[in-house]
Amino acid sequence: MPSHLNISVVLPEDSTWNEVETKFLIDGRDVIEPEFDTGPCLEPDMLLGPDGPLLPTDHPREVMLAEAECTWGCCGAVCVRVRRDGDQVVWDRWHNPDDDDFSSAEVRFDSEQYEAELARAHAERSWEWPGRTVARLLRTRLRAEPTALGRWNSSLGRTGSSIRTPNRVEMTFTSPPRDVVRDNLRTHGDFPQEYTQFRMRFPVRKEPAERQAERIVAKLRTTDPRKKAKVCGGWFA
Repeated sequence: MPSHLNISVVLPEDSTWNEVETKFLIDGRDVIEPEFDTGPCLEPDMLLGPDGPLLPTDHPREVMLAEAECTWGCCGAVCVRVRRDGDQVVWDRWHNPDDDDFSSAEVRFDSEQYEAELARAHAERSWEWPGRTVARLLRTRLRAEPTALGRWNSSLGRTGSSIRTPNRVEMTFTSPPRDVVRDNLRTHGDFPQEYTQFRMRFPVRKEPAERQAERIVAKLRTTDPRKKAKVCGGWFA
């Protein structure tokens, strides 16, 4: 019998990491927190939506569900393969790149219930504050236009807004791009000679959130963000 998926959003005051987290209950049981204690589950806007990585496609794909507080490349993450099998969606090949002993059992969901739950959780926005709205729209724009950061040999990490500073947006990005780092780990079992994680912050203004997100993206198209961003992690040879 297929398992039942339930998704909820945990706000910072209820999170061990003071973060907005996406919680996954499979048949009523949290499948991540008891097994991974170095960082939060990813934010809902990194996992949900019409183009979200949890939606099954014609080909299986690996999805990160939780990441270490520093960075996945430092202290690990929880990853799972998502694939379609007939009228079911399968989560299997669970792993943590920092823990060879990490594993979890294959889970199968009824595809109709699974996809309806993803859509429901994505549409529920009653918890969102102004900075979160701008951060969500910024993330959507940068995912649709990866060259905005790609031209600077970089790729997007996270965008978000703390409930303690609801009128500020924070963005992290990595140089070289995360895919380059992952490929190097898979191919050579090690990090590139050097990679850096950066952080930038933007104020939220009294104007439509869509306009604010577009203004930030326009700036990234023309100005190398690495010159003004703060280093917040990485690997240096």
